[in-house]
Amino acid sequence: FPLPTLEEIKLLEFEIGASLPDDYRQFLMQFNGGYFRDPLVSKNDSNLDFAISRLHGFHATHEATEINYGVK
Repeated sequence: FPLPTLEEIKLLEFEIGASLPDDYRQFLMQFNGGYFRDPLVSKNDSNLDFAISRLHGFHATHEATEINYGVK
C-alpha cells in the first residue's frame, strides 16, 4: 500500500481515541501494510505454523484491509 503521512496517522489516533506506539507509527510510515506472498510463519519453540496473509494499512486495495475499517 502507499505510505501514509504523519497527519493520516494522527487522524487515525484521534478517531480511535488512542495513541499508537512510536515504533508502530514508524513502521507504518516506512512499510505501511500489505499482502504477503508467502504467508507461512513457523514458531521455532513450539513447532506451530500459522499464516499471516495481510497487515492492515492506509490506502488499502480492499476496504477490509484498511487500517480504520469499522472504526467510523
